[in-house]
Amino acid sequence: MASKMIEAIIFDFDGVIVDSNRIKRGAYFKVFSSIKNSKDFVEESIKENPEKTRYGIIEDILKKLRKRGLMQFNDLKIEKKKYIKRYQELTEEETSNAEGIKGAKRALEQLSQKYPLFILTSTAQESINGVVDARNLRGYFKAVYGAEDKDYNKPETLKKMARRHKFNPKNAVFIGDGKSDYECAKQLNVTFIGIVNDANDFETKKDIAWKLYNLDKLPEIIENIEGNL
Repeated sequence: MASKMIEAIIFDFDGVIVDSNRIKRGAYFKVFSSIKNSKDFVEESIKENPEKTRYGIIEDILKKLRKRGLMQFNDLKIEKKKYIKRYQELTEEETSNAEGIKGAKRALEQLSQKYPLFILTSTAQESINGVVDARNLRGYFKAVYGAEDKDYNKPETLKKMARRHKFNPKNAVFIGDGKSDYECAKQLNVTFIGIVNDANDFETKKDIAWKLYNLDKLPEIIENIEGNL
């Protein structure tokens, strides 16, 4: 009996295609660096909201700083918009120029010739569009899906992607380095490849069958997975 063909390959972005996890984390501290004694509260918000987008994390930071008397403002919505803009400008520039994950260019070049490739990330849609274009990656992907607000739901976005582009998630592969990537793939029964790095605990997770430290061997792994579908 012939094996099924992989219908879609989905990539997270930060930490998977580009080495930018530290950039994204560090930017929260940079945009609030002018606020005295803000560092501990920024750290606290990041730790308490690991799966939230920048919208949710920045809102939480602002609430904490106002509650502690370190900031004074009346309209949270206006203040949040201002800090999100600063965060976006900073991270877009740095991520656009960050080092790519080893093997990423070769993997995208090879795999895009055979499979529909997608990006699914919690990075704001406007920002991920800017970075993908700045890095000249648009041509490899059928579509790029980012976050629109703080209530971004990765599994629902993947389901929307699958409906729109007519593929079965059970015949897709998701490559990610975040807990939300892992849980999304698990929930929708998508084959998952975990990128092991210092931002996750994938090294010790026994239920992740496919693990990589970079994308150097990804085309070969995809070939093996397709043979087992």
